[in-house]
Amino acid sequence: MPEIALARPADCEALSEFLARAVPSAWRVTALPNAAQCQRAVTSQHNLTALAREQGIIVGLASGWVLPSVTGVGDTVMLDELLVVEARRGYGVGTALVAAFVRMARQTAEPPIQIWATTQYPEEPAAIPFVRAGAQSTDILRQYEWPLENQA
Repeated sequence: MPEIALARPADCEALSEFLARAVPSAWRVTALPNAAQCQRAVTSQHNLTALAREQGIIVGLASGWVLPSVTGVGDTVMLDELLVVEARRGYGVGTALVAAFVRMARQTAEPPIQIWATTQYPEEPAAIPFVRAGAQSTDILRQYEWPLENQA
C-alpha cells in the first residue's frame, strides 16, 4: 500500500510532474498548474490534498476543499479530484486515498460534516473507490456522499 500524507509546498514540483503523467489530455480544460499555483492551493486554509507515494514517487492524489456551511451548522467537504496513475489503478490506491481524504476531513472540518464527491466523466473509475471507502450513491447523477452515521 502507498504512503499517504497531506500535500505540502515542498511537494509542488513532484506534484506538477505527477499531474503531467496522470491527467488525461481530454480532461485538461486549463493548463496544468505551475509551482506557484500549486503552492497557492496547498497552503489555502480550505484546501485538503492527500498524496499517495510509492518508493517516494507520487502515484495518486485526492484533492478537495473544506468550507463552513452557510445553510447549516458545520462544514461541507468536497472531494473534487481523485487521480491515480494508470499503472497503479486497480491496486487499491484510489480507495486508500479516498479513505485517507475522508479521515483527514474528519480531523480538519467542524462537525457535523457533510462530505461529497462527484464524477463528471462516464468512464472515470473514481466511483469504485468512493463506494469501497463507504460512500453511497445519491439520486443526483454520479454523485456520492457519505452517510451521516459514518461521519464524526
